[in-house]
Amino acid sequence: MKAIVKYIVLVSLLISGKSNCQESFSIEEQLNVIRKVNSLLDNKNAENYRTAHIDSILISHKTIEDFYIEKNLSSYQNLYLSSNLSFIQHQLMGNMYVTYLDFVGRPWKIRFKIYDRGTRDTVRLLEFADSMNAKFSSDKYSIVFTKVFADVDKKINENFYREPVKLFRPDLREDVDFINDPLNALTYGIACSVSGSPPIGLSVMQSLVDYKEFPAIENLLYSLNPVTRVYAADALIFSKKKKGYKLNKILSEKIDKIYEERIVIEMCSGCSFEYMQIRFAVNELKEQMKNPYQNYIFINK
Repeated sequence: MKAIVKYIVLVSLLISGKSNCQESFSIEEQLNVIRKVNSLLDNKNAENYRTAHIDSILISHKTIEDFYIEKNLSSYQNLYLSSNLSFIQHQLMGNMYVTYLDFVGRPWKIRFKIYDRGTRDTVRLLEFADSMNAKFSSDKYSIVFTKVFADVDKKINENFYREPVKLFRPDLREDVDFINDPLNALTYGIACSVSGSPPIGLSVMQSLVDYKEFPAIENLLYSLNPVTRVYAADALIFSKKKKGYKLNKILSEKIDKIYEERIVIEMCSGCSFEYMQIRFAVNELKEQMKNPYQNYIFINK
């Protein structure tokens, strides 16, 4: 069905002559797309609408270039996080990304991110966020609106084990919440890109190990972000070997299950990025290093 919709949109864009070059869309035009999606989801009959309705709105605002870029991206646009939870991402209007989490056909969280370096009316954007009951954030490169649907959030709590992440150091809260959120697509590996920088999930986990935040790492074994689960498993095994941490039987069995997961994640090795199942990614990391947990060498003081 989605393929048919995309085909229709492509044809209509070709007919209208909009396919030859990337159009420049104003912030107002992009906010109007957000209004359409929000209006659909805030409808009194919203529970009858499925994430497919979100897709239909977003696809109708894509340009030819958006389809072309998505087709040629190495990254997945749709990832399964569990049997009932999926990560979906759209690019549209050239510089806007819409990411949402699908729980059995209903949206749990949705994020609209507009890349823009122009002058902004922050007060107006805050008012816009308030009008749609969303959280607003921005930096010099982007504008972000994030919305959580309370009814689906309740169902998530009923269907998944979600222990609050306990921290001794409150200054780590923001980073831990970031890697724990499945709306944030993380990369598994040691050193990524030309700079050889550790992925953010690894950097945060390094801090947790360094400060011996073991209860927090244990909680993160149950994270709905699959990459964070793997990092947490690696961190506890490393801590058992190097930090005097005692790993109990229940957590040891949980780690074994994580290492056998067939959920697909992104893995990096330098400038090489590819998608593979967790069970293969873990083995790939072991093959790359003599010490399977050398990815924590940065904190092995």
